[in-house]
Amino acid sequence: MYSFPRDANDSIPLQKVFDLNSDLSYIVPTVLFARALAEASASTPVYLYTFDAEPKLKDPTSPVKGTSHGWDIYFEFEIASSELDRLIFFYADPDPAKFPILSKTFKSFITSFAKTGVPQVNGINTWPRFDMTRERYVAISTTPEERERMFAQRTALWTD
Repeated sequence: MYSFPRDANDSIPLQKVFDLNSDLSYIVPTVLFARALAEASASTPVYLYTFDAEPKLKDPTSPVKGTSHGWDIYFEFEIASSELDRLIFFYADPDPAKFPILSKTFKSFITSFAKTGVPQVNGINTWPRFDMTRERYVAISTTPEERERMFAQRTALWTD
């Protein structure tokens, strides 16, 4: 899964190495924690999200793709671009057209959750609760969407 398919030189693509590290460090522990919370108490609401907005890279030919851990902080707190360069050195400035939409969407979710205990925003009336059956979560991007089973095959490799 992490080593196939290989690239034209029969090497493991760098993105697959990053996926392996991300899965072991963030994805699998997050899913296991959400499962433990949902299993411990059916009355405790558990909400899960992934920040799915792919940033513009400084080097578009880079083998690195996707959003790294912590990128959502930039959209939540509007960190200055000069500060961002020190934090995440391979991303270019965010797409000016996407930034206000994504920032507003993400802040709306977080603010709603802080005020009411339920993350809601226009476009998604109700953020689905994570449950043991469907393991629903929201992929946050300029067009947020409900999904099931975060990285299902990769997570199953470590949990089954």
